[in-house]
Amino acid sequence: MSDRALAWILCLSFSVVSLAAPAVAASPVETVIVADVDAAADASPLADADLERLLTASRVQRLVEKTRELFATMMKQAMSQMADDAKRQQVMQVQKRVDQVLSWDAVRPALMDYYREMYAERDVLQLIDFYQSPRGAIYVDMLPRLMRYGVGGEMWADPDDDEVKRDMRNLEEITEFVQTEEGRRIGQLLEMESGVPLLLVSRIATVTNDIEEVPQSGKAATAPMK
Repeated sequence: MSDRALAWILCLSFSVVSLAAPAVAASPVETVIVADVDAAADASPLADADLERLLTASRVQRLVEKTRELFATMMKQAMSQMADDAKRQQVMQVQKRVDQVLSWDAVRPALMDYYREMYAERDVLQLIDFYQSPRGAIYVDMLPRLMRYGVGGEMWADPDDDEVKRDMRNLEEITEFVQTEEGRRIGQLLEMESGVPLLLVSRIATVTNDIEEVPQSGKAATAPMK
């Protein structure tokens, strides 16, 4: 995998995480609350039905699909700058395998495990309530566009575009909300949920790490599918 392509992957990771979760500073008291919630999670496993409701309310499947689309766009841009057919074949192989590891059937069990590890039942119910609220619906709706705005090159957003202006206003409003007493816990939960894009990027990295650099002979060496 080329250094430039890997840099694009890291850019995607940083952009999604930094834009998707408003930063919230936790006080010592809040840190204790988080610890208590973790203990509660250990004591009472989450029901699959509640996790399914969270996946539906957060529309995380759409986030997964947008990640696949962004990666495909990056790979097309990389291939357009490659004269070496062997390297182009290598990138096409990476793209095919990334499509597999980022399929919803492959990602869904990993997300379920992530939520079980991170959240207690009351956290999941709070997130569901937030995502089903008018403010949460706005947040969920603009997440795929925030991903697009954050990735570099031609994909930077036009700051004069009406939709971009609206999204930035909404993001500012949500950021202000999670800094209030009412929204502080939601902010913490959203910040914890920012691990979801990293989970997706880690699956991409697993594929790219399995693909060896093209040898000087011009033949692509590949690792067996896991």
